[in-house]
Amino acid sequence: MNFFWLLALVGHAVLWIGLVNRGHAYEIPRWLVETITLVCGAALVGIPAWAAWLWGAGGLDSLWTHPVLRGYAAVMAVLAVAATLWRAWLSVHPERRGVLLGAEKRVVDFSDSHGLSIANPVPRLFCRVPGNQVLTLSIEEKHLSIPHLPPACAGLRVAHLSDLHLSGRFGLPMYRDLIDLTNESRPDLIALTGDLIEKDACHAWIADTYARLAAPLGVFYILGNHDKKCGHAETRRLLDAAGLLDASRASTTVEHHGAAIEIVGNELPWFGPPSEFTNPHAPLRLVLAHTPDQFGWAAERNAHLMLAGHNHGGQVRFPPLGAILSPSKHGARYNSGVFRRKGTVMHVTRGAGSLAPFR
Repeated sequence: MNFFWLLALVGHAVLWIGLVNRGHAYEIPRWLVETITLVCGAALVGIPAWAAWLWGAGGLDSLWTHPVLRGYAAVMAVLAVAATLWRAWLSVHPERRGVLLGAEKRVVDFSDSHGLSIANPVPRLFCRVPGNQVLTLSIEEKHLSIPHLPPACAGLRVAHLSDLHLSGRFGLPMYRDLIDLTNESRPDLIALTGDLIEKDACHAWIADTYARLAAPLGVFYILGNHDKKCGHAETRRLLDAAGLLDASRASTTVEHHGAAIEIVGNELPWFGPPSEFTNPHAPLRLVLAHTPDQFGWAAERNAHLMLAGHNHGGQVRFPPLGAILSPSKHGARYNSGVFRRKGTVMHVTRGAGSLAPFR
């Protein structure tokens, strides 16, 4: 009996967290997003609290004899089983196979060098919590198998940065170091996939951060949903003035060892319309998107590679459950990693920054 109620509790969490995830996946008014989050959070905590009160007042039998709670729990238990089976199926889904050929990882801990320089007391306090990795940068070099990749593009090095969320909560020196580390990796091309500037005051930081990125084939960018919270027109103006290329404005073609690489940007659903490929036969077609929800869009256009962020790898991961919070129509399915649909490969980064002071 107790197992049934535990199962119901899991299903209950799946339902209300799932609604929060999907509420943050659409371009709807901010007040409505916050209302959905508040209502779902209240239900997530309130319904179990109500059940616990009934249990304390009348024992376990009081839960079974309450028709509404009993029916709700039965549905939630079924949902928990379905969600577990769904996650198990996704872990072996063909879209995850045969894409990642190898990976190397280096971890840089900014806690000692930048932790004490954080001016805001709330982030500084959270940074001291054991297990918080918000000041830990994971530099991952992934070797991807991309169908029909021309020999001239084999070994192409693309630095993928996303979700830096420049807000002032974390100091400028940390972001300078992050930019230096990116340039030191000597990429052929750099892609920024949104959520770059969180506060208008941080427009002044562009000269010391994004403007210093350098790659032979160019530095391309798109914006994300958090960029819309501040002066995004000014963000674009400053990035363009610094020599970065707005992939959402129009397709751009560059050459690598004689092979054409066509690059487009998709900022849907927050900005639009996306730029479109003009050469369906380009040897390499690259899409920059903020949300992985645009995977289908890229596959329909026969893109070879799509780069996305937005989901922060779930922000907080709970072993062995993994990612829970993921602002996507697909929930945590594309929280991070590499995937393939037909001939299109998608890489989803966990992001290099965070607005929240914990990860």
